[in-house]
Amino acid sequence: MSEPLWMRPFRAALGVLAVAALIVAFTRNDDGTVNYLSKFTYQSNAIGAVVLLGGALLPGRVLASPGWERLRGAAVMYLVTTFAVYGALIGGFDNPLTTDRHWTHTVLHQLVPVAAVLDVAARPLRLRPGWGTIAVWMLYPLAFLAYSLVRGAATGWYPYAFLDPGASGGYGGGAVYVLGIA
Repeated sequence: MSEPLWMRPFRAALGVLAVAALIVAFTRNDDGTVNYLSKFTYQSNAIGAVVLLGGALLPGRVLASPGWERLRGAAVMYLVTTFAVYGALIGGFDNPLTTDRHWTHTVLHQLVPVAAVLDVAARPLRLRPGWGTIAVWMLYPLAFLAYSLVRGAATGWYPYAFLDPGASGGYGGGAVYVLGIA
């Protein structure tokens, strides 16, 4: 299946914008490097930026490979999770014309996730993911969750309040949030 002519410039522009937003968000970060790198938002957007830039720059044979298709699908899943969690649990959706938040919030929580979905809508995955593929995609969010809980218990810092047992009603309350997200 061929893709529309606008796809590669679209991916390049959004991939560069994602990288720029990640860099600017890092420079505005007051939590330290490890805490910055411990946020799902930044991790999922880094994966999304790789997929968008790769989709703009890599040859068609690579983009048609099963491995690339799986990475694309995983990136979309992680970015949609970022979009939904941010909109529903963390900050609510931003109006980019009137927001009091920095532009990086809009780019990383809304624009890049929507771009990833549009990318897959314009050129659907060639391989339909089965339950096995989806289970593999879930390993990363589960590893993120385990890392966040173990590190949070050791340091007292959690990347998101709904993961903090002290802020979410204990581990049971946090589990309810995690199950809802899943």
